[in-house]
Amino acid sequence: MGLIKEYRIWETRYLAYGHLTQPTIKNFLRRPQKEWLRWRMLRRPGVYEAYFKQLIGSGITHTGDITPDYSGLSAEHLSEIRERLIDTGFKPKVVYLLRDPVDRCWSAARYYHQSLDPRRAKNYLATADSQGLSAEALLLKHVEDQRFQAHTRYESIVCAIESAFQPDEYFFAIYEELFTNHVQSDLHAFLDLPLTANNTGVINASPEASISPELSASLRSTFATTYEFCYQRFPQTKNLWLSS
Repeated sequence: MGLIKEYRIWETRYLAYGHLTQPTIKNFLRRPQKEWLRWRMLRRPGVYEAYFKQLIGSGITHTGDITPDYSGLSAEHLSEIRERLIDTGFKPKVVYLLRDPVDRCWSAARYYHQSLDPRRAKNYLATADSQGLSAEALLLKHVEDQRFQAHTRYESIVCAIESAFQPDEYFFAIYEELFTNHVQSDLHAFLDLPLTANNTGVINASPEASISPELSASLRSTFATTYEFCYQRFPQTKNLWLSS
């Protein structure tokens, strides 16, 4: 994947909350090599594609950019990225995981709640009026925010991906099934990668923490259209997400 875990180039360039991930002087001082690379990718045409292109070789056949915020990109933006990658010689492959919307939001809220420090720029919820809130209160306060919505409205995300990419260029999987044998087999076949014995276990699992039944019911109502879309499009979610 290269030098950085999440490059966050396209959200920074195209999304309304992209200013949250702009290169900063603080990050230049903290990680100069990584931030300089991001700065060039954002401001110099072709650097993004060229960087990943040079990673290929010496036995390396695959590379990628794993950034969850890209789920907020429009079909037009995804189409542009696709064309840029194809023009560079890549065969783009999109892997998108759909998780129970309530669980996805709850996991995100817990992540942000662990670092409610206004000095930490990476936590966009770390504002003065968020201090002292519980994880549930934080989620209730921000669930309608554009970023939470962009990550969870699967009916929009799936449509954008299908509009921008060819059917053989995208792979949808249900998060709760990811480490089952059949999904791992299908995923590796899609990516043209060998399936190895250590591909079927959860890594870096978060500690369990229950969400209150009242908040869970409220979130299910908020995302009712998302659940209905997924029940129709991915029928297994009707059982998986009711029992999660």
